[in-house]
Amino acid sequence: MSAALAVILGVIFVRFFMALAFHWIYAYNHQAASPNDMYTIMLVTCYSEGEAGIKGTLDSLADTDYPDDHKLLFVIADGMIKGDGNDKLTHE
Repeated sequence: MSAALAVILGVIFVRFFMALAFHWIYAYNHQAASPNDMYTIMLVTCYSEGEAGIKGTLDSLADTDYPDDHKLLFVIADGMIKGDGNDKLTHE
């Protein structure tokens, strides 16, 4: 019984120290990214908005202070319904 316990504890300690060593090596080789290196993902979902509403939202996101080369904008127009005052579906 004590041999099995010693083996289990040995495995746990070895894994713990290996995790610490991996963290130290990884942290040394991969310094934290500066804010200029970070990307921004903007996700817009459209259900029943009209053209003016979608255009206003996208214009606002395009005018943000994030650098344009670090900005990714996804627009998902999955609404298969007509909103009030609209004559087309959202994806049209």
